[in-house]
Amino acid sequence: MKMILPGILLVLSCLIPITGGTDDVTQQWYYTQMSQNVVPPYKEAYTTLQQKVLNPLLTNVNTTNDTAVSQLVSSLTCSIQNLDDQLTTAVNESQKLRIQIDQNVVEAVAAVSAKEQQITAKQGEIHTKTTEIQGVQNQLTTAEQGLRDKQQGLADAENALRIAQEKVEEAKKCITGRRKKRWLGSIWNPIRDTITKPIQEILRPVQD
Repeated sequence: MKMILPGILLVLSCLIPITGGTDDVTQQWYYTQMSQNVVPPYKEAYTTLQQKVLNPLLTNVNTTNDTAVSQLVSSLTCSIQNLDDQLTTAVNESQKLRIQIDQNVVEAVAAVSAKEQQITAKQGEIHTKTTEIQGVQNQLTTAEQGLRDKQQGLADAENALRIAQEKVEEAKKCITGRRKKRWLGSIWNPIRDTITKPIQEILRPVQD
């Protein structure tokens, strides 16, 4: 009888629902384990206690017959032994369940830690890729600026070339004009020497 009360208390403590962050799958597993392994021997112990210990005691509480008392004691001894065995089974199963739960918690913590490490590693990879992308963007910005500078340089060179071509055209026009003047002079000078000068010589006395 000494193990009856502690055993019942321990079994009842195992019947308290798990709370605090467990998900539906974990709770379902817990309830399945309880209903299959812990609750059946506890129910048997309760039935034994009620039907084979308490009821016979209440029924024969006033019995004075030695034979009846002897039979009652023998029956109660056997029933109490069965009750003790059933409670021991329930307690052992509950302890196994607690050990399994502790193991599950350890595995869950390890899994969470592994996931956190994976997340940290992924975050590091993302940071590295972000840095690389930023570097490529900076290179593109520099290349675009260099391209704009080259385009501006090309525009400046084309403008300078256009100005130079205009100056060349102007120079060509000047040279062509001078050549025309020299050509007219080459024609006019002989005429002047052969015609104009004699006329001037003839007219000079008259003018005097």
